[in-house]
Amino acid sequence: MVRPAVAHQHAQHRLGVGAAQRAQPRREPRQASYQELLDEARAEELLTTNDLPVERIAARLGYGETAAFIHAFRRWHGTTPGDYGRRRRAG
Repeated sequence: MVRPAVAHQHAQHRLGVGAAQRAQPRREPRQASYQELLDEARAEELLTTNDLPVERIAARLGYGETAAFIHAFRRWHGTTPGDYGRRRRAG
């Protein structure tokens, strides 16, 4: 009788999956939630139509920390909210 752990190790060996690869969880592409899309759209609107400080925009969107909002905004647009707002209002 083949023990399950041995069979699992054998399958990993046959597939060429080493210990380092087993330790790394597979990352699936992350899809934005509806709330993230809504926050992104609201942030864009607030940054382009108002001269509100980033701290107030973060608070309006429900972020407890301004840094968390800035991090999320960078992930969405590849730039800081302040730079984004200045560019959009100027041009």
